[in-house]
Amino acid sequence: MNKSPYKLLVVFALGCVGLAQAQTSDATATNTIQVMGVGQVKMLNTEGSINASVTTLSMDADVALTTNNAAVSNILMELSGVGIDGDDISTSMFNFRPKYRWNDSTYVFEGYEVTNGLQIKVKEVSAIGSVLNLLVDAGATRINSINFGSSVLADVHRVALEKATDDALAKATILANSTGVSLGPVIGIDLLSQTSVLNDETVSGAVSPRPPVPIEAGSNTHTAVVQVTYRINQ
Repeated sequence: MNKSPYKLLVVFALGCVGLAQAQTSDATATNTIQVMGVGQVKMLNTEGSINASVTTLSMDADVALTTNNAAVSNILMELSGVGIDGDDISTSMFNFRPKYRWNDSTYVFEGYEVTNGLQIKVKEVSAIGSVLNLLVDAGATRINSINFGSSVLADVHRVALEKATDDALAKATILANSTGVSLGPVIGIDLLSQTSVLNDETVSGAVSPRPPVPIEAGSNTHTAVVQVTYRINQ
């Protein structure tokens, strides 16, 4: 069966177009500079968050729950008295369970255990030590963790991004100048990562009624990494 010469001509023409497009795409990809920019901002922490909990145990389930509720209510009242708003306090966990211990090849029932956890935001980092003492005095049985941060975190992230893009431009300019080409416009940019690392965090001393627990909030280092692709002007 003979093939039409017109069909062969069309196929040949389409093949040439595809080859031309591939060559153009390869040329475009070749005439670029791709660099990675890194921006870092170190910031002192100005606020903190405390995770504390109250655990009660009783052979009577109602007593365990009622005792726990009373302790948590007292903590909330004391926190309100020092100016910590209800919006800055949230329940982080709640657990009610029968508690057993293993003794001589058998489980011994010890009672009903209730744990209620609270997450408390402290807007002034200097007040964290006093708040820790307040929690213990008011009925908290455990301080689980202390985290630090800042109310201007969004601004710090923005500055880190600006530094990362400036770093990318500086690197691309050096590469262009050293190779004798002219740097063109940006044709692609990707945010590879944005992280925060807490530095010098220390929580010293046991949580006791007096004096205030010494707290060092430390600082955060915020890092942004971007990948930028520039076109090369011939």
